Amino acid sequence: MLHDLDLAARSCDRLVVLDGGRVVAVGPVLEALSPAVLSEVFGVTAATERHDDGIARVTYGARPLAKAS
Repeated sequence: MLHDLDLAARSCDRLVVLDGGRVVAVGPVLEALSPAVLSEVFGVTAATERHDDGIARVTYGARPLAKAS
């Protein structure tokens, strides 16, 4: 069991994402760690992408502090 999302993305071919013991997503890394799942389960703005070296990585985005006017 891994709790580091980036390590899980880089180390595994398939993942099971749990939220309070409930299975939320199962499948290949890029599907199981979709932006929607990352937001819903972990409360983060992030994306999982396969980089040029073939390794999947989680990239976290910042949320703006205020809406631009």
